[in-house]
Amino acid sequence: MKKCQGYKTKFSRKISTNNFLKQIFRRFVLSKQSNTARFSHIRNRRYRTRKKKTILRNKFFWFAILFLFIFLFSFYFLIFFSVFQIKEIIISDGVRISKEDIRERVEEEITNKILFFETKSIFLVNNREIIKSVLGGFPAIVEIKISKNFPNSLNVSIVERSEAVVFCQLVSLGETLIVNDSTTTEANFDEIERSPDSIEDMAGEEECFLLDNQGIIFYSAESDQEKLEIRNLCLTEKIALGDRVVEKEKLDEILGIAFEIKQGLKIPIDLLEIASNDRLNVKTSQGWEVYFNLDEDTDWQVVELDLLLQKKISLEERGLLEYIDLRYSKVFYKYR
Repeated sequence: MKKCQGYKTKFSRKISTNNFLKQIFRRFVLSKQSNTARFSHIRNRRYRTRKKKTILRNKFFWFAILFLFIFLFSFYFLIFFSVFQIKEIIISDGVRISKEDIRERVEEEITNKILFFETKSIFLVNNREIIKSVLGGFPAIVEIKISKNFPNSLNVSIVERSEAVVFCQLVSLGETLIVNDSTTTEANFDEIERSPDSIEDMAGEEECFLLDNQGIIFYSAESDQEKLEIRNLCLTEKIALGDRVVEKEKLDEILGIAFEIKQGLKIPIDLLEIASNDRLNVKTSQGWEVYFNLDEDTDWQVVELDLLLQKKISLEERGLLEYIDLRYSKVFYKYR
């Protein structure tokens, strides 16, 4: 009985040893298979890199070529094709400025150069640059509008400045004559005006311009007895077309005074003279003058003038009158 048990123990040990060896062999085979599968994709990758496709077979390459061709064709069609080249510039009627001069200025702005080629394509027209150039070159124009008429024409609508008065400036030896306010006082201003070396006597000639309601001169003109004339003695520099010679607020006030005197008091006026920043001299056609203070209530000064002429100065005495001074709280007047 004991022998049988010993035999069974040896036999079971032999079986377990065999199973153990089988398991080791099986694990070895499985690991070898897994390693083969693990590195197979590396071999496949190496194989694929050797057989890489050329760029000519890449569809994105041909999409890029097609896009570039469409872009170049569209660019040439829109920029250089004759259908879209501006052939006509239509300028509105009713302007005193030469249409040919305006047309030349506009053509300079619409002509563009790309590389070595010139083009007047309507798609490259810059309205802002045209407006800026025309307004800078023609002071008489106050507003300009540009509209495109496809495929090859432009409409240019122009609004000129409206004439308010004639502005004249005394000049001496080619320079604008200046009255220096720092050396000219209220006490001696009348003496300067009426001395033998007065402003009119010293001046060589008079330059006149058309003045709009914004205080800007925009056309050369001749002195006209039938038109209201303004002169500014406060200017310190030589003036040119397009300059603002009178501030708009001050001009409105001066024109208001002139209107009240001409229409309300029925007194004709020859000249409005800005003698200083706060002084206006109104020269009447009857030979006498009125001095206004622009820093005070000019409407009340006109009322004082009306009361003075009605109560103290008759029509016959006006011919002997030299000036009426309304600048102070008390009204002064003087006969010749």
